[in-house]
Amino acid sequence: MSMATVTLNLTINLSTHQSFSQDACDSYTWHNNTYTTSGTYTFDYINEQGCPSTDTLHLTISNHGNTAYYITACNQYTWNGQTFTQTGTYTYDHSQPGSSCTNIDTLYLTVNHSTHQSLFQDACNSYTWHNNTYTTSGIYTFNYTNEENCPSTDTLHLTINHSSFSTETISACDSLPWHGLHYLRHLHLQLLQRARLPQYRYTPSYNQQSQ
Repeated sequence: MSMATVTLNLTINLSTHQSFSQDACDSYTWHNNTYTTSGTYTFDYINEQGCPSTDTLHLTISNHGNTAYYITACNQYTWNGQTFTQTGTYTYDHSQPGSSCTNIDTLYLTVNHSTHQSLFQDACNSYTWHNNTYTTSGIYTFNYTNEENCPSTDTLHLTINHSSFSTETISACDSLPWHGLHYLRHLHLQLLQRARLPQYRYTPSYNQQSQ
């Protein structure tokens, strides 16, 4: 009896398993599928050797943080640790190191300015400023909101000079020459001087003639 030999020519094909790690901004498309959240995703297929295979995606989604700010301020504005005093457009990059996402905020800033005016004024006896009446020398301030809606202050440097009054009583017999006029009969005369400009008042009134 003869012996038979059977030979098996065996080929083993292997499945494919690949793993991917990916960072993306906002979204990521993999095998025609778009993902917008971080996670682990798989894709099943038949490889070139005819074996069922699975690939795995480890996905991290970061979102853009680009924000626009429209700000109106008085005199200055502090943003992310920086102080700005002029109208302009400013940016701040807060992207994370190693991230594929850029995060840039934009500030559109309008700076309005307060008003500060100084006034120097001399006055006699009193002075009225912004409905307040002052009778003594000094420095006075007036606070208000200007046309640009900013708090403002005006300063008044005020010097008050006071009028001077003097009375002179003169008695004379029959007649009295006084300041270019000749007064007749007994006269009781009073002289009033005010504020450096001589003004005269006399009582009573008698006949007078030019000297």
